[in-house]
Amino acid sequence: LDLDSLYDTEGLKYTGQIQKTDKGIKALYFEVKHSSKPMVVPLSHIQSLYFADSSENVIQNKSDNYIITLQGGGSLTVESIKLSSTEVSAKHPILGQITLKPHSLQSITSTSNKDE
Repeated sequence: LDLDSLYDTEGLKYTGQIQKTDKGIKALYFEVKHSSKPMVVPLSHIQSLYFADSSENVIQNKSDNYIITLQGGGSLTVESIKLSSTEVSAKHPILGQITLKPHSLQSITSTSNKDE
C-alpha cells in the first residue's frame, strides 16, 4: 500500500492517506496509522504534500484561482491544476495548458486561502 507524505512547516514528516479537505476551516484530514481518527492539519501548516497515487489528482474549483510560485522567482495565476508523480499541469488564462516539473515549484496557493 502506497502512502501519501505530508511535511509540516516545522519540518515534521507524516505518512498516511489524505482523506479530504475542508475549505470552511481551511484544513486537510490526514489518516495516519497511529491514530484512530484522522489528523486535522490547517492548510497554513503544510509545507509540502507528496501523493502516493501515480494517477492524476485534479484540483479545480470554478470560483478559485491558484498561484504557482516558481523556485527561481516569479509566479503564475492558473485556473486548474493536475498533479501527478512526475509533473504539474495547469491551465493558464493566456498561455493555455502548461506543464511544469514539481521540483521547479516553490508553492501552490489557492486564492481562497488568502486572508482578506
